[in-house]
Amino acid sequence: MALPIVAGVMTVAGWFMKGGAIASIFSSIGVKLASKAVIVPILIATVVLLFAARIAFLIAVVDFAFLTINFLHYFFDALPTLLSSDTFLSLGYDVMRSIGLIEALKDAFAIFDVLLVSLLTAWALKFAYHTSKLTSDEFFKIGMIVQA
Repeated sequence: MALPIVAGVMTVAGWFMKGGAIASIFSSIGVKLASKAVIVPILIATVVLLFAARIAFLIAVVDFAFLTINFLHYFFDALPTLLSSDTFLSLGYDVMRSIGLIEALKDAFAIFDVLLVSLLTAWALKFAYHTSKLTSDEFFKIGMIVQA
C-alpha cells in the first residue's frame, strides 16, 4: 500500500529534479530572462550611441557649411585689400571691377546663398528624419526581443 504513494512522491519529486519537466521549464525561462537582461541594455546603449553619433555628424556638417559660407562672405569683402598688394593682381582686379564682374559675383553669391542655406536645411531635415526612422526601427526590434 505504501509503495504506490512512495512511487507517486518520487514521480512528483522527479519533475523538480535536474532533468525534470518543471525544472527544465524554469531553467529555460531563467536562461531567456538572463540573456534578455544582458542583451537588451547592450542594444539600447548601441542605439543611443548611434543616435548621438548621427546628431554629432549633423552638427559638424551644418557647422562646416556655415563656416564655409561665412568664409566666402569674408573673402568677397576682403578681395580688394587682398589684390591691392601686387600691381599685376590689382590691374586684373580693376579690369574685372570695371566690367562689373566682381559685383556680379557678389550678387550671384547673395542670391545663391539663400539657395545653399535652404538646400542645407532640407538635407538636415532629411537626415533627421532618417535618424528618427532608424532609431524607431531599432527600438521596435528591441521591443520584439523583449516580447519573445
